[in-house]
Amino acid sequence: GRGRSRVPPATAPVLGAPWSVPFECPVYQWLVALLASVSSASSDHAGRAVSYAALLLCLIPLRTILREVGVAKEAFPVSAALLLMAPITLFWGRTFMIESAALLFSLSFLALHLQWVDGGRPRAALGALAFGILGILTKVTTFAPYGLLALALSVSPAVALIRSGHWRTVAVRGGVAVGVAGIALLALIGWLSFSDQTKSLNMLGEHLTSQGLSAWNFGTYAQRSGE
Repeated sequence: GRGRSRVPPATAPVLGAPWSVPFECPVYQWLVALLASVSSASSDHAGRAVSYAALLLCLIPLRTILREVGVAKEAFPVSAALLLMAPITLFWGRTFMIESAALLFSLSFLALHLQWVDGGRPRAALGALAFGILGILTKVTTFAPYGLLALALSVSPAVALIRSGHWRTVAVRGGVAVGVAGIALLALIGWLSFSDQTKSLNMLGEHLTSQGLSAWNFGTYAQRSGE
């Protein structure tokens, strides 16, 4: 009853039973399953609730990011209004999809990363690690731009520290930031390895492994070069 699935989210058959073809790590799906199991909500209602809650929670790291980059505090209400009133976020934020959760994890990673590189707060580094892993596993294509933005926004604090002669501080903060990124990437590689092995267990899934989808996802050299 109540529309709940008894299939574990990590192995849900996306091509029809009994085919198990995992793609992104089901972090969002686990949260939905948890909410549905502790409440009377159906899986559909729980999925939409988690998605919209994640969208609203994006305001917390957004405010931190604006503060860390030195934007006037008056910019936050405007940014919050643009986020919550944009048709694309209004629509997708209420769907039963992973998008809002991936955005929340990615924004939280960026906010905590900036707190680490700018202020050297150990808790910020640990938080960046946790949300970096969650973000990259939930949806790597959403996380990637925020990872690049984190790198770009790290330049100014590093230059300021170098000019003031704090080379050791730069080395420590930079080393920790690289370590956080490396661990997140290892988590992604581990998940991809598991998902590829799971897909390879059936004749449909073996065509949907990372290697099998490489040409589909990235195109061939001839397609990119126009030859």
